[in-house]
Formats: sequence, structure tokens, C-alpha cells
Amino acid sequence: MCRLRPRADSCLGRAKCRAKCPGVVIGPADPAPRAQLELDAGSDPQPGQVWTLNQQIELAGHTLTLVSISTDSRNGYAFEFESGPEVYAVSVDIEGHAASGGGGGGGVTGGTFYTSLAYTELPTGKLMVNVSNLVLVKDRVTWDGLWSPSAPRTDLAAATPQTGLCLTADDIDGLPLAPADLAGRALVAEPLAGSESWGMVLYDLASGARRVLMADAARGALSPDGTQLAYTGVDGLHILNLDTAAERVIQLASGGYDLHWSPDGKQIAFVGSSAEGIYIVRTDGGGERRVSDAAYASVIGFSPDGARLYLAVMFTGGSAWMVRVVDVASGEAQDLTTIENGSRKMLAAALSPDEEWIAYRGRDNSSLFVMRADGSAMHAVMEQPALAISGVQWSTSGWLGVSLIDEQEPQRTLVIVKPEGCQVYRLAMTQGDLEGLWLP
Repeated sequence: MCRLRPRADSCLGRAKCRAKCPGVVIGPADPAPRAQLELDAGSDPQPGQVWTLNQQIELAGHTLTLVSISTDSRNGYAFEFESGPEVYAVSVDIEGHAASGGGGGGGVTGGTFYTSLAYTELPTGKLMVNVSNLVLVKDRVTWDGLWSPSAPRTDLAAATPQTGLCLTADDIDGLPLAPADLAGRALVAEPLAGSESWGMVLYDLASGARRVLMADAARGALSPDGTQLAYTGVDGLHILNLDTAAERVIQLASGGYDLHWSPDGKQIAFVGSSAEGIYIVRTDGGGERRVSDAAYASVIGFSPDGARLYLAVMFTGGSAWMVRVVDVASGEAQDLTTIENGSRKMLAAALSPDEEWIAYRGRDNSSLFVMRADGSAMHAVMEQPALAISGVQWSTSGWLGVSLIDEQEPQRTLVIVKPEGCQVYRLAMTQGDLEGLWLP
């Protein structure tokens, strides 16, 4: 991907523009090693069915995780992998079944990548899945230079800044660090030194103190008051007191991820382990129940009083998202509006603490938008400040945080912004994805 700084349309009236084109050099590892695993797809797998595996695979001296296998719309199977930044892609085949097509994308920045297989007739029953042909990122390069339009235009009016836009690619280099007296905590998923694993790390923003909370874990949720961490393990939902280190485990019938605390800290909403619905459990360990059976939905957040839960539900075949609000007590649901310019890969939507705004990733995966809960006043807050953004988090005090992903993995620029007034600061951390933000 090549990026123009400034944007290509604004270059039309300039004599020179900067082009920044990051890329990777890839190459195969040892082609001989392969890994095998068995999938029991049953006699009649249904479209959209998901098998959550989270199975680690060792291949040519590298570790990756096969997160899930699902049936897709092309009469085939889709495979979701997670890996470190050194792994670009792998090949997948189902033994004894010749695919008629396939696709997928490499993991240019590490993390999650996908591959898929299409068939004339969908394989069923017990299937032997082969993983092979590991491809590695050998080097990361960036081509950076100036170019001159052949005929610069002089008839263009001066660009008018977009209302509500707080950050663009042109603003990154001069972005100030957050004030030294800014109190708060940031939960970051980042690679751990001396290990191929990612872990959850807590940063004290005022002192800069760094504390590793959990190894081999990269998804968690910080409580609204910043004193507790929730994360899921194989044995259930863990709640860790960050001040006393006391930890307890809540058994879950449905597993779960995409954790969101209620504002009073008494409930946690999450997506069921097979993405088959949304659940709520009390933090005292009781009352687990499903409040929505919408498949492939994600949690946006609770209302300030905890009475309503906002969801993003896949809509029109995945080309848009429906914002749905569920009454926590009764389970009654109401569809509010659609998001048509949101990311198809991961919306990463978050509800503001006053229930006024929803922030989400744009269709380009590198811009940040906000809109009112009824769909009005939609506008960009960040416009392509990096190759991609992740970790959209809204603190109780109204600061909105994101991780900016650029050329170097696992390098990140962590940014906080107050959309009203466009206060923008850079945090001192330089790697990992933002998982939680508490700013009093």
C-alpha cells in the first residue's frame, strides 16, 4: 500500500508531494514441515457455522494458532490464524478433497490473518486439515520520496478543514506527548521481551511504570474505575484486582470474548465462544444469561445506568452494521440505525460514557468516525493517520484512545483525543494494541 502525505486529492494543487510506500519482503521457510489436525464437520455443516479451536501449531520452528474454522458463502471453509509478526501466511488443504478455489491475506503486521478454500461440493464428516508452506516476513521496507505532478493545478480553492476532524497523517510528526501530570492507566496487549508470546501490560500514565499482568494473553477489559482486569481463560472468566493481585474465576457455560464492563462494575457483557450470541454475567459470579441471539454481533457498550446494552449486528450480508440496543432486564431489542461506512473486518465500535456517541473504524480500517447513537452527526475524527487503527477505547472521562499501526511491527503510536475541542496527545508507549483506558 502506498500512502500520500498529504492526501492525493490535495496534491493536485501542489508542486511536490511526498509518497510513502511501506512493504514487506517475504520468503518461504523450510517447505517440508507440515502440521495436521482433525475437524469433525458433521454430516450437514451449515453456512456460517464456526468451530472455535484456539489450537497452537508448530511449523518450521515457528508457532501460530488456528483460532477457528468456519463455513463460508462460497461452499467452502475459512481458516482464521493468529501469529507473531514474523509469519506472513500458510497454505491449507483438506486431505482427499481438491479445492476449486480459495483466497486469503497475509499477516503483514502480524496478528490475525485468514485463508479459505472453496469446493464444488462441501466436504463433510471427519476431515484431516493440513497446514504447510509457512511464509515468513524477511524484511520490512519503506519507499519514501517526493513526486511532482506533471501539470500542477492552480484553479483549486483552498481546502476547508472538515468539521470535527482532529487528526490526519500530516499531524502525526508534530503530535505532543500527553502532559506529564496526566493521571490514568492504559491496558496494552504487546509482545513480551525474550518470548514469542504477547501479553497484557498495564501502564501508569503519570509515572510511566510498566507492569506485565499476564503472559500468553492478548485480550482483556479494564473496569470503569481502572482497578480490575477481566479476561477469559480455559477455566472461565478471570477478574484480577490490580491493586491487591487478588484473583477469582467465574465459570461460564458459553465461554466468551469481547468483554465490556457495566459502568457500576457489577456486570460484564461478552460474545459467546462460537459467536452465536451476546451474554451477560454478574461479576459476583451469578446470573449468566443470553440477551441476544444475533450471530457475529459485537458489544458496543452499556448505557450509564447499565440498563441498556448497545450491539453492532452484521447487516445486509456483512456490507453494513445495525446498531441495536437491548433492554438488559427484559431482553427487548430495538434497532436504532445502520453504519454503512464501517470496517467490514472489525468495526471496533465503542459507546461514549454519556451514551451520546459511538466511535468506530471506517471502511478503510485506518480512519476513526463518531456518530450519535441515532445515526446523526456522523463525521471523521481521524482521517488515515496511519496504515490502520485498532484498540478503540473510550474512557469514563471522555478521552477516546486508539492504536495507530504503521510500517514497523510491533511499533504503534498510541493516541488519545477528546473529540469535542480536538485535544490530541500521543502516549509514551510505542508498541502493542490498546485494550483498556482509564483517565479520571
